[in-house]
Formats: sequence, structure tokens, C-alpha cells
Amino acid sequence: MDLISSIERRIRQKLADQEKYCFTPLMDSIDRAYLDLTLEYADLEGFSRMVVLMPKIVLGWDVSLYITESDTEAVLAASTLPEQMARLKKGRAARIAISDEPPQVDDGHFIPLIIRERSAPRNPDLEHNPIVGALIVKPGRELGEMELSFLSKYADLLGQSLLHRLLQRKNEQHLAFIRKLVADIGHNVIVPNIFFKAYLRRLYGKIDRLKEIQEQLIGLTQAPPQTLQAGVRDLAAEMANANEGLQEEFDHIEKHYVNTSLFLETLLRQSHFEKGRYVLQKKTCNFRRDVIGPQVDRFKARLKERDIEVDMTLGGVPDQVIEAVVDVGLISQVYANLLSNAVKYTRPVPWEMAERKLIAYGLELAPGAFGPSEDGVKLNLFSTGCPLDVVDRQHIFEEGYRGSNVGRERGTGHGLFFVKEVIELHGGRVGYEPVEKGNNFFFLLPRKQIV
Repeated sequence: MDLISSIERRIRQKLADQEKYCFTPLMDSIDRAYLDLTLEYADLEGFSRMVVLMPKIVLGWDVSLYITESDTEAVLAASTLPEQMARLKKGRAARIAISDEPPQVDDGHFIPLIIRERSAPRNPDLEHNPIVGALIVKPGRELGEMELSFLSKYADLLGQSLLHRLLQRKNEQHLAFIRKLVADIGHNVIVPNIFFKAYLRRLYGKIDRLKEIQEQLIGLTQAPPQTLQAGVRDLAAEMANANEGLQEEFDHIEKHYVNTSLFLETLLRQSHFEKGRYVLQKKTCNFRRDVIGPQVDRFKARLKERDIEVDMTLGGVPDQVIEAVVDVGLISQVYANLLSNAVKYTRPVPWEMAERKLIAYGLELAPGAFGPSEDGVKLNLFSTGCPLDVVDRQHIFEEGYRGSNVGRERGTGHGLFFVKEVIELHGGRVGYEPVEKGNNFFFLLPRKQIV
């Protein structure tokens, strides 16, 4: 059957259905008003309020709309019942089980919102579930067959409209995530990759010196034996020095490659793009060995260039093995962002009759950090310098915000925002505290994640 014939068949079927239903004028008015208002309330929140208020205003029925959240459960989106809306506003929205078989509802009816057409688009989060939501209708009395038929038709209209809004919301989330992901890749991968250029430049320098040594060795073949012996000895020492430099630069490049690969593999996972958000891949890791150590080691050259010490005596990571269940790639980027800021903003401070410029990283237990019986683990990165002013402390983790102490240091204001997002994704929280002689940035992870 061609498209025109198919559409004609559906039109005739709908017209026949209209004659068969014989709804009351009030019910017909709901249909007409719905078709107008569904275009007016394009956003999901306004649409949800509208579809529950319509039967309430016209027919006096209390209605609650639930939106499918998983294959077995739906969460309240809107209701005409004050107690339900009060719970929703407090972040404790009611949930119900969903299925093809209507569950028992006290003084009411369960009407599933089902996408019946196989060719219709599906909720990308629930591709195999045709139920996009449900209505709980409480008219305060028994409903007749015609009224139940009207509810079924109303649910069919609502289901399609709801699905399109869910798809629209998902598309918006995907676009927002991609914009943020581009910023994350730029900040965590592309900008740091400028150090490849420095490593390669120094590597080429070592290679050029080896070529010079080779030419000098060729020239010595015509020299007297005594001169040849002394020349070979001197050039051998220079060659050893050049080879040592080659190895050093190779190690830098290899570490940077391994880290860049980890970051790219973490940021460009297929699951992120499918869900439109970061999807954690947690595994048990040794914080010191798998996260802190590699990142500190990667920043050593930059810290040395700026005469910044790495001090482990100020509450450093203990000797015992500390394991955590985290997404290693994302948490490694958290440390990389904190260390990158430390490189840029660490300043010398008076220290025992002299000046000292240093960073120190550590870990401590935080009893009750997530509730009376929910302990946490606090991971710190301290750096010397003037504490942030009060205004900066309030905004430092916001996207695009740069503190008043940045001076001529380049930056985008994205790093700490990324830190906050990743830690909150792990169920934790971030913070800043001024301390003696400097600044301490920290993040807390729930203790239950520690093995």
C-alpha cells in the first residue's frame, strides 16, 4: 500500500471512530481545546500541567500524570491533587509500577499511555517499552463505558504528544551535552597537547646533537691515534648525555600519550553519545597508584619549571592502600584540572625564615559527610599563595568564571566546573577552603564507594 492510500485509510478510520464514540459535548470540547493547547504548551512542564487540568476543569475529575522512567516504574510529573504536588515540589515525587495490565488504584483508574504504532518513534532511553507514561484518574465515582472510552482516546492523544516532548527534551540534552563535551575535550585534551610540541622540539634537538656527534666521529678517523682516543672519549660522553636526554624526552612523550589516550577514550565513549550525558564506567582502583601518582608525575616537569615543590608531609596520602570504586578516566581528569590550576596559581609564601612555593595532596576520612551514618572520604590539593577572596569562593566552580587572582594566566574558567560535574556524578561534592599559607581545593566521595 502506498503512502497516500495508507493516509486515506487512516482518515476514514478516524472519521468512523468519531461517529462511533458519540461523546458528550463537554468531552468533545476537551478534545478540541487539547488540540489547540498542545501546540501552545510545547515544553514538558507546561504540557504536563495542562493535560491534568483539562479533565479537572471540564469534568471535575482529579488526574495525575506519570512519565515512564524505567521498564517497570513511572514518576509523577503533574497532578490536580494538592498533596501530590506538594511532594513533587519537595523533590519526593510519587512513583508507580507500570505494566500492560492495569494495577488496582483506590477510587480511581489506571490508564497507560501506550505507543501502539510499530513504526512510531520510541523513547531512546526505553526503546523496547511502548508505555511512555500513565494517567491515574480519580473521578470520585464509578465511570460508565462511554467515559472509559473517552479516557482511552484521551490517553492515545496524550501518549503521542508526550513522546514527542520526551524526544525533544532528549535532543536538547544531547545538544547541550555535545557543546559541553567539546569544551571538555578542548580544555582537557587539546590545550594540554601543546606540550607535545615542546617535548618534540627538545627531542629533535637531541637527535640533531647525535647527528653532529656522528659527523665529528667521521672527522676523527683521519686524526692521529692520540687525538683520536681523546676525541672518541669526549664524544662518547656527549653521546651518552644525548642518549639520556633522548630517553627522558621519550618518557615524557609516552606518558603524555598514555594520558591523552585515557582522556580521549573516557570522553568519547559511545555510551555518552547514546545517553546524552556522561555514563560512568566504575571499577576498583588504587587512588595513589592509578590516579594521583600518574597525574602528579605528568605535571612534574611543569612544576619544576615554576620552582614548585611537591610536598607529601602536609597530610599526604597514607602509605596504606586506599581503593575506591570510581571512573578512573574521569577522576584522573579531575586531578589533572586541579594540578593544572595549581601550576598556574601557586605563589611563594614565607616559610621558616625563607620562602616556599609548593603543593601538597592528601586524603582524610570525613565522618558524617553525607548524613548521620554516611561517612565520606575527602581528597585535598593544597597550594601556597593568597587565599581567594569571598566573592571568588562563591562562584569559583561555576562555568566560565575566573577568579580575581588570575593575572596574566590563560584559562577558560572551565576546569573547576568540570571537576564539580564529575564529582557530583559520582554522588560526591566539591569545595574550597582557605587555609594557613594558601588554598585547599577538595572533593568528597561517599565512604560507601571505598572498598
